[in-house]
Amino acid sequence: MIGILVVLISVVATVLGYRRAEIFFDRNILGVSLPSRNLLELYSQRITTSASFSSLANILETEILPQLHIKQFAFVQLENGSVSVLQVLGVDVKEFSNQNLSALSGEAAGKYRMVGTNQPDDPFAWVRLSLELKIAGELVGLWLLGQRDPEDYFSQAEISLLQSLANQTAIALSNILQTGRVSEMYQQDIGRHEQERMRLAMELHDSILNQMAVMLMKLDDKSISSDFQSAYDELTGRLREIVSDLRPAMLNYGLKPALDELVESMVERDKNGLTVTLELQPDDNRYPADVEQHLFRIVQEASENALRHGKARKIDISSALKPDEIELVIADNGAGFDAGQGFELAGLLANKHFGLAGMLERARLIGGDVRIDSDPETGTQVSFHWSAG
Repeated sequence: MIGILVVLISVVATVLGYRRAEIFFDRNILGVSLPSRNLLELYSQRITTSASFSSLANILETEILPQLHIKQFAFVQLENGSVSVLQVLGVDVKEFSNQNLSALSGEAAGKYRMVGTNQPDDPFAWVRLSLELKIAGELVGLWLLGQRDPEDYFSQAEISLLQSLANQTAIALSNILQTGRVSEMYQQDIGRHEQERMRLAMELHDSILNQMAVMLMKLDDKSISSDFQSAYDELTGRLREIVSDLRPAMLNYGLKPALDELVESMVERDKNGLTVTLELQPDDNRYPADVEQHLFRIVQEASENALRHGKARKIDISSALKPDEIELVIADNGAGFDAGQGFELAGLLANKHFGLAGMLERARLIGGDVRIDSDPETGTQVSFHWSAG
């Protein structure tokens, strides 16, 4: 009886303590920090924040595959007959150049490749398992898995789990590709928009303003009243402001001259005691044309929002312009606002803050970042950061 009781107690203790011992062994001996039973749930949560191939591959390398003790893997994209290696671990990337991966797809995919069954000169002899990444039946990539500790073997249950992860990866890959295409289309649209602005500016300047000047020259000085002259000057002045807004000519000479002209134009147009301070340190650095153009539009949009919606009476524009980095802040004392769902792109669009959303999009197009801080009655601060790296 005593012996049976001891056995029962040992069995119960083993059952209750196995999971804790397993977790202890994984975390302290093998360095695995995440519970493997939640892999699918964890991965589905993490990939929703992956906006690029590198971030997706980084999640696989640092958070998912370590739980399965996989020491070698390659994440390969297939597009229009070309091979792109997005991420590798423990494998020489040169092995993938101009190599035919067809032997690892089709019927060979999803099957364990035993050690020693491949030809010695096979550049993919290290691969123990290949998984296909398909979108709507189309092969868009391969997930190649190699050495695994400790037994260097993949069971059928583990292959099924990995295939589920591969299916999720294919979906994430599809979303990233679609996001890239949408971003490219948006960038092209922005380019067309800027070209149209330039065309309109040239039309107003070379046609309308010139014709108005010719019309004034044809009039008799005696027949021009002071009211007519005042209205004419006001109209031409406003047209020149529109031309400057559409095509900031001073941007050809750098950010500082263009922003100086923008500030001067805002103050002159306001007529109600608006104060705008501009402090750029230093003010002689030049950047790629698209960076300067988008940054100018961001400052312009933030300032116009402060005047039009926030009814601000004071705007401070300050910036640290380093050769390879830009930090810029536009702060106002206007009414401020509540974005409701937050100052992310989706929240701004949902609350119809299209101008602010446009600033975020412009920043992303040049690899920059915009942060918006605002609350009702506290004004708004727009912070922009860009780095050449």
